[in-house]
Amino acid sequence: MGTNILVSWNAAADNGSSLTRYEVLFAESTAGTAAFLEETSYCDGSDANVLSAEECTIPMAQFWLATTSTPFDYLPGETIRLQVRAWNAIGPGPFSSIVIGPTVETPPFTPTLPPVRIEAGTSPSQI
Repeated sequence: MGTNILVSWNAAADNGSSLTRYEVLFAESTAGTAAFLEETSYCDGSDANVLSAEECTIPMAQFWLATTSTPFDYLPGETIRLQVRAWNAIGPGPFSSIVIGPTVETPPFTPTLPPVRIEAGTSPSQI
């Protein structure tokens, strides 16, 4: 099971003004009307490392059902959608086409209850 998603893009043309950031947006769900939201905890396009590497890594867990820490609401088997655009001092460029990313995998669960054996005398019993 993949635990991280690597998002990478080609450098945008700066058109005479140095790039200042990339905006990496993920659809909040697979609904056709889903809003695209920036995820800056892991894909902060203004971070110098992300800006120069033109990539970011985001944990798969960010896409599992929405919680207070993540706005995304994907179910296992659904496909992540995203788009990117560059910014310079003049403002934002156009968004890329919507890219279909990886499929959300089933989150891990706690271990199952192991069978317990009790042996009394010579006849074992299983609970």
